[in-house]
Amino acid sequence: MIGRDFRPWLIRARDLLHASTRFSELDRFSYAGSRRRRWPSDRTHGGSAARLRISRIVSRRLGLFAAGSSRAVVRPPSQVLSAAEVIQLESARMSVAPHFAGKDPAVRATYQRLIDVARTLGPVTEEAKKTSIHLVRHTAFAGVATRRSSLILTLKSATDIRSPRIEKREQASANRWHLEVRLEKPAHIDRQLTSWLKAAYELAGPRS
Repeated sequence: MIGRDFRPWLIRARDLLHASTRFSELDRFSYAGSRRRRWPSDRTHGGSAARLRISRIVSRRLGLFAAGSSRAVVRPPSQVLSAAEVIQLESARMSVAPHFAGKDPAVRATYQRLIDVARTLGPVTEEAKKTSIHLVRHTAFAGVATRRSSLILTLKSATDIRSPRIEKREQASANRWHLEVRLEKPAHIDRQLTSWLKAAYELAGPRS
């Protein structure tokens, strides 16, 4: 069985993972009002074997178990996954497909065109979130939210862009803007949009 000293790690891991994914095994956890662990009942989920298996699933994501081992080990802090790494790991497991469920076919086609153009600029990672998809170089340079018949593309920019295509703008800091563009078909990803995408991509590179 898992020692009591490891439960705070497991509770923290569950909080992080549940916020970033609908990881099915973790949905078996529940909490009392005091945040004290309330394990699934023996009748419902197979008793101690299920409790140990679920604990190991969470613990491995924090590096508390050695690979292939059923016994908990304490790793040096440098080898334990950080909160950001846990979220990144579980985010990578999520698929972008659910974002296009029930949407017009043109929405998926427009997104694919956007990805194809973005990847002509260099490596791009798709990070599926609950309400959007982040496009990442070293950091995120764009966000995509799906609507029934369109995409809402949010681009990172060093300056404001005065164009009727920009439906919403937000100044995040002195030299950073977030600009929203609605895309309804692949043809909307034209030369102008590509230039904005390129500028956003360059802003998301590693700092020199």
